[in-house]
Amino acid sequence: MITSLIHRVSGIAMGLAWPVLGVAGFYAAGNWSRVVDWARGSQLGYPVVFRVYHMINGIRHLCYDLGYGFDLALLNRLEWLSSHWPLPVLCCWLRSD
Repeated sequence: MITSLIHRVSGIAMGLAWPVLGVAGFYAAGNWSRVVDWARGSQLGYPVVFRVYHMINGIRHLCYDLGYGFDLALLNRLEWLSSHWPLPVLCCWLRSD
């Protein structure tokens, strides 16, 4: 239940954040290397986690829409997997060179 709520909240947050980031991209044109250096040194990893979480949860919800994953053991396993998957992705992204 809580993963469904977080999925919707992260979708709304991304829907609000993407237009702001798009406008900011126009101001950053020509300075892409500085933008990347800033992103790697900032707390930008947190929005990446929300995007990955939202994508994984969207795939899970798509499986539900197709009629798969309603067995209680599988349901709990999929919720655990979708909620814990973004952490390694964030760690790999922050540590990559």
